[in-house]
Amino acid sequence: MYYPLFIIALLIFSALGASYKGISYQDLKTLESKIKVKVNYNENPNPKDFFTNTDLTKYSELGPIKNLRGLWHGKYNLDKESIVWINPNLKTSYIHKLIAFGPYNIYLRLNTVSNSLKDKLSRIEIAQADINYDPVNIEHLDKDKQINYWTKAITKEWVEVIRGKIFRVNDNELLTIFQTTVYEKKTPIYAFSGEATLRKTLESK
Repeated sequence: MYYPLFIIALLIFSALGASYKGISYQDLKTLESKIKVKVNYNENPNPKDFFTNTDLTKYSELGPIKNLRGLWHGKYNLDKESIVWINPNLKTSYIHKLIAFGPYNIYLRLNTVSNSLKDKLSRIEIAQADINYDPVNIEHLDKDKQINYWTKAITKEWVEVIRGKIFRVNDNELLTIFQTTVYEKKTPIYAFSGEATLRKTLESK
C-alpha cells in the first residue's frame, strides 16, 4: 500500500518530535518567568555516553545496507515515566500539564545508495505536521550493529534536540532508542526517552 506524502508527514516520528499540548501565550510567558537560570544551548541533561552505552552483544548485525531501505513503523507510548529530567527551576506538575502523554506512531524512512564498492546508508528522513526538522545527521558505527542519528526540530514554542540509535532485533525488526531534550529558547525545559520496535511498512515491500 502506498501512503501519500502528506499522510506520512502527519505520522512520521511523532514520538521523537514535539510532545506537547497546545500552549497559550500566557502559558509561555508564565514558563519564561519561572525559569531563573539560563544555560548554554549545547548543555543538556542527556548522558554524554548515550551513543556508546549500549551492550551490542544483545543485537544482530544490521546485514546488507540495501535491505534497510524503506519506511519503518513502530509505536511508542509517552508517559510520565518517560520523562527523565525536568528543569529544577520548574515544578514537575507544571511541566506535566504541557505534555501530551499517550501513544504515538513512529516512522523512519531510511535511504541508501549503491556504488561499485558497497551499499551505504545515505539519509534518514523525519517529518511531522507543524514541526520543521533540520537535516538528520547519521553515523554508521563499527561492527555493523549500530546506526546513530541526531537532529533538531523547531515548533512555535519549542526547540527540540533529538538523539537516537538503531539496532537490528531480528530479520524483520529494528529497534530505535532515543532521547529528546526540549528547549524554550536556549534553556532546557525537560527531556524524555524511549524506544520502539520498527517493522517495514507495506509501502516498502
